[in-house]
Amino acid sequence: RQLQAVNAGEGLSPWVFLSPEGLRWDERNLTRGFYRCLDQAGLRQVRLHDLRHTYASLMAEASAPPKYVQKQPDIRPSR
Repeated sequence: RQLQAVNAGEGLSPWVFLSPEGLRWDERNLTRGFYRCLDQAGLRQVRLHDLRHTYASLMAEASAPPKYVQKQPDIRPSR
């Protein structure tokens, strides 16, 4: 993504998952795509936000300072 942005003379988007047009996915389409990926991988459906809790648990298990874990950005799109 960074190489593409530099070659296009554009700034790097703060969003990880971009639509084919290079824009931020709206919540409905992102969730639908996430569930489709889970189905194809044979994994049970979890809410996208549940990944935040998993991340926090893994960080705590790895002895990360609680304040660091608390300050991690939220993945939910702002409305």
